[in-house]
Amino acid sequence: MSDRIRNAPELLPGLQFYVDVFNTLTTSRPIFQGGIGYIPYSEISQFCRDEGIEGEMREDLLFLIGELDKFYVEWQSKNIKKKIDSELGSAKARTGPTKGRR
Repeated sequence: MSDRIRNAPELLPGLQFYVDVFNTLTTSRPIFQGGIGYIPYSEISQFCRDEGIEGEMREDLLFLIGELDKFYVEWQSKNIKKKIDSELGSAKARTGPTKGRR
């Protein structure tokens, strides 16, 4: 068992629902070359309508999914940037110095 699994945080009771909703809605986010976008508000709102989620629970869901999504997009952006920087560094190392080349 990896350390990531062994040391995974435990969710407080009731929060797994929001993680499950996030995982369901994450497939509706726009994906573009070099990154990902946020889950559209319209998708979260439609999920609430489809599931009959109203009132305070709807507001909580909108807020929590939005916060999870912000964290996820920032995390993904950092990982994508690291990967691109690493690949650029590897490519430069393979081609050698370019100063004075024609």
